[in-house]
Amino acid sequence: MDPSNRMVVLITRGNGPTSTKPEDPGALKVFGYKDGVLSNRASIAPGGGYNFQPRHLEFHPALPFVFITLERQNKLQVYRKLDGSALGTAPLFTKATLADPARLAGQAASTIHAHPNGRFLYLANRGSDTIDYQGQQILGGGENSIAVYSIQQETGEPALIQSADTRGVHPRTFAIDPSGRILVVANTQQVLVRDGDKVRPLPATLSVFRIGGDGRLEFVRKYDQDTTRGEACSGLGWWRCRNRRQSHHRSSLSQVSLLRPRRKCQVSLGRSARNCRLDDVSTCHRGLTHRVGVLPHARTFHIDDLPRCPVWPTGWETEY
Repeated sequence: MDPSNRMVVLITRGNGPTSTKPEDPGALKVFGYKDGVLSNRASIAPGGGYNFQPRHLEFHPALPFVFITLERQNKLQVYRKLDGSALGTAPLFTKATLADPARLAGQAASTIHAHPNGRFLYLANRGSDTIDYQGQQILGGGENSIAVYSIQQETGEPALIQSADTRGVHPRTFAIDPSGRILVVANTQQVLVRDGDKVRPLPATLSVFRIGGDGRLEFVRKYDQDTTRGEACSGLGWWRCRNRRQSHHRSSLSQVSLLRPRRKCQVSLGRSARNCRLDDVSTCHRGLTHRVGVLPHARTFHIDDLPRCPVWPTGWETEY
């Protein structure tokens, strides 16, 4: 649904070809929306939808531009939103999403979000190529990053200004808080990596970044998640991670939601929750460092205590 509530765009990704099946073409299905009723407007499929595998879409918060990620092609496309409920039939711009566009093995573009101020765009790149080492499948490299673009406000053209390592593997989803100062990435896969002559597990993680005034990301810290038993976590800090049981080498992280609190901030650590007021700074510090992801319950921290905890930027309390 676009910000005007007049248009709905349905992404039909299609599927790449296999040894036994031809390619399923992809498309953008555009609908008008009025009084709860959808009406067909257009089907946009450049090249007949072949080699066009859209996965995620983001509307610019104020300007008439729509950003599309092409999953298998590792591309970012920009379309113009026309008057009424329609899109231009051809992309205005097509940009690479990878720092090294020549290395595509095991790569797939993922989630995309615009900064609340409309000046920057963030896109996740997933890399999960594996190689055989001592009879085990280990991570073979690839790019697991958040690509940061500046957006030319007159034309909508994105320019890559940073490729930030997510400190994990397969960043399937991420979220930006409503103030535009924090970005949290869910690296959803636990994999094996080579460490000298040995092999060790690299856990799934939640990685936290500060967003600078120039849109670039500064790594703050990460929260490793033990997913070897397929157990679910329910979140960290004042973001929440909804999850599902998956296989041994799959993380249970599936969605990150950033919430702007009014008076309180919940740190979810398990399946049940209880509220408590933390007047003791040391207790607040201990809850966000040693206890995160361990105890089978959740705590609610009052917003007055949060700025003194190590995760929050200086002056955070002025945002509320």
